[in-house]
Amino acid sequence: MSKVLIISPDTIPIGKHLAAGPGIRSWEIARALKQYGHEITIAVPKDCYDAEINEASGVKIRTWDFNNLLKLCDDVDAVFLPQGKLDLSDFFVKHVREDICVIVDIYDPNLIEYLNLFTPDASGIKGFSDCLTAIVPILKRGDFFVCASNRQRYYYLGILNVLGRINPITYTEKLIDIVPFGVPDDDPVYENKKVMRGTLVNHDDWVVLWFGGIYPWFDAITLINAIDIAVKKYPKIKLIIMGAVHPRGYAPTDNYLKTLELSKQLGLYNKNVFFTEWKPYDERIYWYREADIGICTYPMHLETELSNRTRVVDMLWGNLPVVTTEGDEISRLIKLYKCGETVKPGDPEELARVLVDILDNDEKRKKMVENTKKLVDERLRCKKIVKPLAEFLNNPVIAKDRMNESASNTLLYNVDTLERHRDYIPTEKRLFEQEIKKRDQYANQLHQNIEQLNQHINKVNQYANQLNQNINQLKEDNQNKNEQIQSLEIKVHESNVRLNDIYSSLTWQLVMKFQKGMGILLPPGTRRRFYYNKVLLGLRTIASEGWGSFWNKLKKFLRSNESSEYNLWISKNEPDKEDLKNIREASKNFKYQPKISIITPVWNTNEKMLISMIESVLKQCYDNWELCIADGGSTKPHVNKILNKYIENDARIKVKFLPQNKGIAGNSNEALSLATGEFISFLDHDDEISPFALYEIVRLLNEHLDANLIYSDEDRLNEKGNRINPFFKPDWSLPMFLSTNYICHFLVYRNSLIHEVSGFREGFDGSQDYDTALRAIEKIPEESIYHIPKVLYHWRITPLSAASGRDAKPYAYEAGKKALEECLLRNRINGEVIELNDPGSYRVKKKIENGHSVDLIIVPDGHDESNNTDSIQNKLVEIISRTKCKPNKIYLPFASNMPEAEEYSQLSNEKLNEIVTNGNPDYIIFMEPDSILQETFIKPPSDWIEALIEHFSYFEVGIVGTGTFIFGNIVHNVRMPCGRIFGLKKDLLRSYLERNTVPSDFDDLQIALADHAISLGHYNLFTPHSAGNQFDMKKINKYYAYFEKNPSLTDNLMYYLPKI
Repeated sequence: MSKVLIISPDTIPIGKHLAAGPGIRSWEIARALKQYGHEITIAVPKDCYDAEINEASGVKIRTWDFNNLLKLCDDVDAVFLPQGKLDLSDFFVKHVREDICVIVDIYDPNLIEYLNLFTPDASGIKGFSDCLTAIVPILKRGDFFVCASNRQRYYYLGILNVLGRINPITYTEKLIDIVPFGVPDDDPVYENKKVMRGTLVNHDDWVVLWFGGIYPWFDAITLINAIDIAVKKYPKIKLIIMGAVHPRGYAPTDNYLKTLELSKQLGLYNKNVFFTEWKPYDERIYWYREADIGICTYPMHLETELSNRTRVVDMLWGNLPVVTTEGDEISRLIKLYKCGETVKPGDPEELARVLVDILDNDEKRKKMVENTKKLVDERLRCKKIVKPLAEFLNNPVIAKDRMNESASNTLLYNVDTLERHRDYIPTEKRLFEQEIKKRDQYANQLHQNIEQLNQHINKVNQYANQLNQNINQLKEDNQNKNEQIQSLEIKVHESNVRLNDIYSSLTWQLVMKFQKGMGILLPPGTRRRFYYNKVLLGLRTIASEGWGSFWNKLKKFLRSNESSEYNLWISKNEPDKEDLKNIREASKNFKYQPKISIITPVWNTNEKMLISMIESVLKQCYDNWELCIADGGSTKPHVNKILNKYIENDARIKVKFLPQNKGIAGNSNEALSLATGEFISFLDHDDEISPFALYEIVRLLNEHLDANLIYSDEDRLNEKGNRINPFFKPDWSLPMFLSTNYICHFLVYRNSLIHEVSGFREGFDGSQDYDTALRAIEKIPEESIYHIPKVLYHWRITPLSAASGRDAKPYAYEAGKKALEECLLRNRINGEVIELNDPGSYRVKKKIENGHSVDLIIVPDGHDESNNTDSIQNKLVEIISRTKCKPNKIYLPFASNMPEAEEYSQLSNEKLNEIVTNGNPDYIIFMEPDSILQETFIKPPSDWIEALIEHFSYFEVGIVGTGTFIFGNIVHNVRMPCGRIFGLKKDLLRSYLERNTVPSDFDDLQIALADHAISLGHYNLFTPHSAGNQFDMKKINKYYAYFEKNPSLTDNLMYYLPKI
């Protein structure tokens, strides 16, 4: 019996469903060796330790890092070491005692993998170099080696021969043996759950399962072409590519992207070919159980011949027949035991024929399942495959030819051994020559690989030369641009001089006073202002288009049923009856026509409202839908009568009548169980959707096949059924969504996503949609969330509807708060949720992690020539005195007696670089000084600085500002929400300084910094929880000049934010 330390390179997810992985290989070998009587300790990396691991198997479990590794090796006879970890190999070569027997696990030919992964750039060269650096020293240090197949054994024998580890004296000693990747000695244990049948695919579909990862050495293109051939005859064949991309970025994604693009080009994507995210090891066994065939295809090359496909071994352990390309060791076993089929590489027609032949023959497939059990029991159980290693450990010896022994000791040993083996030399010479011949073949292959590497390096050098040429050209272009900039700066200066003349003119002052008077006499939103605007519009029409056009527009205006602005907007922007006919015809030409399931929970709904809701679905211009209704035991007889009538008239309407009311969440889940569509939408029982709603959803899906979640604008229906109060929403913003559920209606999910989060949860009635959305967005990239800027949903205001106010459903807002609190816990956001006065609005007050330092810079408005330095200083002293997080430094454009203040003469790149570098603040806050003197200045709370900087730790935020208000409560500009006070991180300011010249004017500075943040892909946030002030009317023109130049707030800008 030997004491053995097994070092695991990865976590050991102990559970009922173990599957392939480097940590699991270490664990299963440890369990098997224990059965041979050896005393086994397994060491797991500290950052991979799983608290649920137990020692019930008799294996001792420890954690390791480089501080305790030597101590773990103290009292053992042998150490079992994984290959491929550069730092671990280097540690053993340099620090571990020479009298410890080292067994190296080389089951995975990393060098060959890196030839497939290699890219002709610095990263590719470094990867290949690191692989060589990791494996060569440990091959010199090891005393015994285990690999996965006889082919690998010859491959490594060639390498060991080149390294001098094998010679005529040591040739008879077995230095390397075969311990392939095995499976646990017990069979899989399943829980009662489904992973794809009934959700991702139908119960009667034929499922072909790709085992995980589309790496460079695999050939998924042939498989996709084969599926394209097969589905033309058998459309119920579905290919599931489980875990197409490794979450740790293990390999380049080029092969995956080509496969994805081909499936889309052939029209198979999300119809017959499905790509899932990476699945945890202990979940995969359920996917094997529900599949009909496993698949693995690859080209014929060196990596294939030497590989041991661990994921294929997994599928065999799960009793799944496998179709694979011939050429590797596992394919030979599959063919030998008849537990699947092997095909030639690169032949989609043969592959399609073989797949159909197995899938269409239940008896043949059942026989293959039985044969997989036989193969697993006879060849793949871990106790069987680990036997050569167990026998070596019965007497672990130090290899006498180890490379780090002195030359003299090696020579003496060789001479002594020659004397003892003199009679055997002729025979061994012959055997040696045969072995040398085989190993020379491997050495030649290695030389060819090195030659390929040199060719790649030459290409990299050529690429670098081309880059240098491009850089020189860019420098020349840059010089030309600088000359153009200088010319433009001269023109800008001249324009500013002319602009100052205008600002100081009597005419301008009269215009400003006129605008201010108009704001008082004709405030926006009033009928006075509405008719005033119409008179101006009429005068402009007469002047620019003539009296004929004026009379035509006037007639159209007078013919409208109502004169409200919103009804006029509807008539101008939404399709009329003729347009709807054209839309209905256009919807038939969509290349991708997914089924949309509309989920509606019903309980004692008003008769007219229920009919209106159903009719709004029947009027849809897009026909591939289903309406799934769950009635929660309604007591009003008209509900049952109406639903039964519509079921008889249209098969697309499905109803489940429940014996009792399960609440909003429970009823919705029951309706969800009826859904078979690829996408799921939600419609309340008394609301309506626009007739073009589903058309717009499917139109977007045809343009963005990656969409997982879609939402639209909405409005309200009053008691007369008239449309009022439109809500034109911004595009997706996570910070805003954590403040209010603004995406609520019309909301569409991908079916697989809504099932992944298990639908609605009980305990969140009234905000069940908010809770579900919060959980769903955690599962998908932000880029797959899309906004349709059109009013597709009409939310009815009733006494019991949340649309009527807080008193209707007070419990809904408590549920929303609870959903947000659980979201913070799931995402490890340290903060609290505060319910605000506005129903359904919350503040997520985040705790600022770690210490932080802040500098405050006072920047004047370039147009303000007043001299209020004493007043400004006094106001600053008052504000700072009650501020919790006080700034380290305050930079002022004038002299001050404040102890933390420092004067600067002019705001410039040099000054800001000095502040960022010398003071080294984490955050910088800019303030416009005159704003704090205005009567409308909002008194800041004591945590006003924390309210500005709390977002930077959790979001990709560029600038956080206090906002600029007009007419007391309207945010003037939410694209660049700086306001008179705003904050940013020092890194953003530093990157701006590297590329731009700092404007001296406060307004120009905040616009420039906000624009720079947007160009880097950051959010700019407005927070109402810090400080702010009413907008100065003199500065409106500058903002709107920029706004009109960049109209990107919303497609409905003229209605959403009318011009001042």
